[in-house]
Amino acid sequence: MARRLLLALAALAATSGCSTKAPVVSFNVVCAVPTDAASCSYSNTCDAQYIGEVALDVGAGGDHILLPTEVHNQAADVSDNDTAIGRVNNHDAYLQQIDVEYSGGVSPTTTRLQQWIPVNGSAVVSIIPIPRGTTGLPAPAAGTSVTIMAKVKGKGIFGDGTSFETPDFELPIRICSGCTGALPVCTAPAVPIACPNAFQAPAKYGCST
Repeated sequence: MARRLLLALAALAATSGCSTKAPVVSFNVVCAVPTDAASCSYSNTCDAQYIGEVALDVGAGGDHILLPTEVHNQAADVSDNDTAIGRVNNHDAYLQQIDVEYSGGVSPTTTRLQQWIPVNGSAVVSIIPIPRGTTGLPAPAAGTSVTIMAKVKGKGIFGDGTSFETPDFELPIRICSGCTGALPVCTAPAVPIACPNAFQAPAKYGCST
């Protein structure tokens, strides 16, 4: 009897081990800013990984961060999609919401968006780890800074209508007063520009053409 019970439990465990994991969409790396600030364009993957601090200079008027981030859709291409007749792959991912929780008493935020990540592929999406109107941000004195942790989670749907959530993507963010570069002086009619946004890091400054 005991032997039969052990064999039955072993068979059940083997069957359970064959279950399929749900497709996963996950943030990968923060992208370095393109050399050309005027184009501010990205490919499906980062040309280079940003390895500096993510920063918001509130002393220079910064009120939000726009962060180009590479995201992966690891779902398998299993659909009979035919783009010639307009079919949508049922494992294409559509990132629709960014939820962020912070350390240091900063109020949680939610940002709505619409970004596409192809099945079994990658895309560079624009997330906003600190949106305009975020309450509770530190207000450091000139020349000082405070680092907070932002725990970013993405939510959305696949082409078949099922939903997904990304694993948490933790970002240390430096809130500072006077830690980012100044916009350049440009010769008219050119005007100063920033990619992706002024008074944040990462960013690239230049003059319009």
